Amino acid sequence: MAFLVKKGVTPDINALSALLVLATVLLLVAGNALTRPRRVER
Repeated sequence: MAFLVKKGVTPDINALSALLVLATVLLLVAGNALTRPRRVER
């Protein structure tokens, strides 16, 4: 990642990290909904 920062691709790295965080949150929410369908339907 250091060589990317040296090239000046910092904004892209920030965007990718934000997308990764959003993706993990969505996966966790989806996993909880699938593992606990009864609580979700309530």
